[in-house]
Amino acid sequence: QDYGEINELNAHRPLPPVFKGRPTQMRCVAHTLQGVHDRAWVHHIERLMVIGNLALIAGVNPKELTDWMWASFIDGAEWVMLPNVLGMALHADGGRMATKPYAAGGAYIDKMSDYCKGCAYDRKKRVGPDACPFTTLYWDFLARHEQRFARNPRVVQQVRAAGKLSDLDEVRRRAAEVLDLLDAGTAQLLSCTVSTRAERWFVSFKCRVELPERTPSEPGSTVGVDAGLTRLAT
Repeated sequence: QDYGEINELNAHRPLPPVFKGRPTQMRCVAHTLQGVHDRAWVHHIERLMVIGNLALIAGVNPKELTDWMWASFIDGAEWVMLPNVLGMALHADGGRMATKPYAAGGAYIDKMSDYCKGCAYDRKKRVGPDACPFTTLYWDFLARHEQRFARNPRVVQQVRAAGKLSDLDEVRRRAAEVLDLLDAGTAQLLSCTVSTRAERWFVSFKCRVELPERTPSEPGSTVGVDAGLTRLAT
């Protein structure tokens, strides 16, 4: 099999819209992708632990990310991108190049940068509407690939910890929500309100949604609206 086609983790998610210019509240991702747009270059840590890490734990198709990085970076030569993206960032070669997947949550990003300060998401939370997507997807990634990494001495402790999480089911549900939003690229979850009334529970989500610009079906036509007014104040 050609190295450029490998996909040992069976990652098939299309490249999320955020990589194509859609806005995001993830401060590290927004800042990093802006740097790629402005300079066609960002630091190795940002490439590996922001761009690559997000793609890894979200299950993005390796070839799609490789093609994007190849086209986006000024140093995007084939001999650089294939081993670094497929082997190191996405673990798509099953460990031929790197002995562990470079997956991490918000805590590592906070350790290596100052992006978490002022971010809309809380790096310490893995569930809830303001939980850091990296933290949520990190634990979900370890749970999804438990059998593959259970015997890997470099990540076995983290894999076991994921399996022992008391809120693992909730983490997986939140991860599914995060992935849906990442796929859509059109909504930002702002808040979540839980209330009870008459012994029934209600959950209300507040989102910011980008709506496509609408054009009239008959441009230039006039539309009249009957407001029900009989007289106007003067």
